Amino acid sequence: MLEFLRSNGLFAAGIAAATLLYLLIDFFAVVKNFASILKAPSFWFFWFLISVLNFLAFKALNGPSSSLGEQFGNARELALIVFSTLGTVAILQSFALKIGDRKIVDVSTVIENFRATVLEDISRRAASSQREFTSRTANRLFDAFKGKPAEPALRNEFVRVMTFGDRNAGQVKEELAQISVEADTLQVPLAMLLAQRIAKADVGEAGRLAREAGRLLDQRTDMPAGTNSIG
Repeated sequence: MLEFLRSNGLFAAGIAAATLLYLLIDFFAVVKNFASILKAPSFWFFWFLISVLNFLAFKALNGPSSSLGEQFGNARELALIVFSTLGTVAILQSFALKIGDRKIVDVSTVIENFRATVLEDISRRAASSQREFTSRTANRLFDAFKGKPAEPALRNEFVRVMTFGDRNAGQVKEELAQISVEADTLQVPLAMLLAQRIAKADVGEAGRLAREAGRLLDQRTDMPAGTNSIG
């Protein structure tokens, strides 16, 4: 094992890195969340499996009698890593062993089902992460408006954010009335529900509002006693 690592360790590391890069690009094209990809154990198991197969493909391409990649000179091994990575993926996506018209082994289906399971795991983690981020942003927005008449201020921001989309004033007014009823039913501050709804509709705008309100509060706090913002 030690001899194997000494003689093939560098190539194995390169193949593992190439496989990781490919899979990150592949999954990010669907999920758009690197953090959720890297936190999914199923992704790392999938990466390990593809890396092993990729290494076997590399050893086959890099055999003593192989002339593949010689035109790349000193970059031959790097070229072979690229070829083996792309070749491994292509073969796994289409390989099937047939006897007559009957498939005995369909590797492509197994790999695709495994990939779908990994994607489902990553998507679930990404959705959970997004919900947590939205909730934290809503709390920040609510806290940022505590130093001012929070309910009227957030009510105005709610109307502005909601009318920015396709909804008209009447629809926004109806939703605002429903949120008011919900606040009374749950016995919670209306401003809290407004902050949550704003963050759910546009978490980026909610974050901007929280930061802006925080800066304005800091400016008022830093002003000398006896002064005001009008001057």
